[in-house]
Order: sequence, then C-alpha cells, then structure tokens
Amino acid sequence: MARGASAAKAAMVVSSDASVPLADIAQAATTPLYLQVYAKSPKVKDVLAEAGAAKARAVFVTVNAGTSAGGAAAPSAVPIDWAAVEAVVKATSLPVIVKGITRPQDAREAVARGAKGVVVSSYHGGNAAALPGTLLLIAPIVQAIGDQVPVLVDGSFRRGTDIIKALAFGAKGVLIGRPVMWGLAAYGADGVQGVIEMLQTELARYMCMCGRPSLASVNSSLVRVHASLSSVGK
Repeated sequence: MARGASAAKAAMVVSSDASVPLADIAQAATTPLYLQVYAKSPKVKDVLAEAGAAKARAVFVTVNAGTSAGGAAAPSAVPIDWAAVEAVVKATSLPVIVKGITRPQDAREAVARGAKGVVVSSYHGGNAAALPGTLLLIAPIVQAIGDQVPVLVDGSFRRGTDIIKALAFGAKGVLIGRPVMWGLAAYGADGVQGVIEMLQTELARYMCMCGRPSLASVNSSLVRVHASLSSVGK
C-alpha cells in the first residue's frame, strides 16, 4: 500500500490496527504518513510513541458518532468523549486531527479541544444511516470553523466528480478507502497507484471542463444542492 501511494504522490493514513508495524511502512513510504487511532483505545500511548518514532506527520483520532441509549439514531445527541480526545492532544506533540465529525458544533468543539484539523466522516457512527451523505455535511462544518483548521472528508468517494464536489463545498482534501484496497487486492502496489492516479486524472479532467486551472479556483459556484436528502423520494 505504502509503495503504491508513494508512487502516486499521495499521503497515507495508517490504521493503528495494521498488520505491519508503522516503522516498516515508513521505510517503504516516500510521501507523508499519518497514524490513525481510536480516541478511547487502551493502546493510545503506545500508538503515539510509535507515531513519533516513525516520524508520522500527524495523528488521526477517530471518535464514535454514536447513537441514543436505546440504539435509535440520534444525530442531535452525539456522545463524543471529548475528554479522551483532549487527552490525546495533550499526550503528543504531533498535530491531532479528529475524524468522525458530522455536526458543526462538534467541529467547533474539536477545535476548542486542540484539534489541528477535522475529518467529516460517519465511519463507526451508529447513526450513519440517518445522516445525509458526508458530501452534504461539508459546507455547514466549513462555515462553522472557517479557516481555523483544514476540513477533510471521507465516505464513498469513487470518482473525480465526487472529489471536485467535496473541494467545491470547502474540503481541503479527500480520503480514499475501499477503492485503493480493491486495487491492492487485485494488483498489489501497482493497483494502488493505478486507482489513485485514475482519480487524480479524473479530477484534473473535470477541473479543466469547469474552467478551473488550480485547486484554489475550485469553489462553491460549481455546486448546487437541489433538494435535501429527506425530501428525496417524497
């Protein structure tokens, strides 16, 4: 994975549950590495030490979007353990990026707790089915925190058109998961490189078609939300 991502000049977020030690992955990578850990993991301290030793650029802390006590989706009551997030921030000198943000107020709280970035993501969220796609969650979160920290996003991004929409809504970057795993399973490092370069090429093509010569020129004028998700099918 690291060799393929590096060949495509893409950064890589390594899971703390990876089967290969981060130090070994770091030796194979020539582009920036980031390490992911769960906010309430019992091995947080070990993971942070590993990240520092491998010269990771930042730590992605995944929080649980959660559900109500009865198990029903409760987007208005997200039980993020902010004390656990703050503990990670205090335990490392590396920038901490909070992953699993779905609401503007949680983005503001993450920044207040010391986060240097947020990832709009419903991953590991029990209420994910009740939320709009992460694409539609970007703009309100960007508006809530302005340019204080970068906003990234993940969740079912499969095409260059998906990526340009995310950037137009205000995201500074898009995380790709399953497609690169499919590429890895099929063709190893070459497959990873091929998937990433395909998305990069598609993004460049659609930027050209939209008359946008640079990423800085991609803005909200390129997108329009015609209907809320709740009204679809009614």
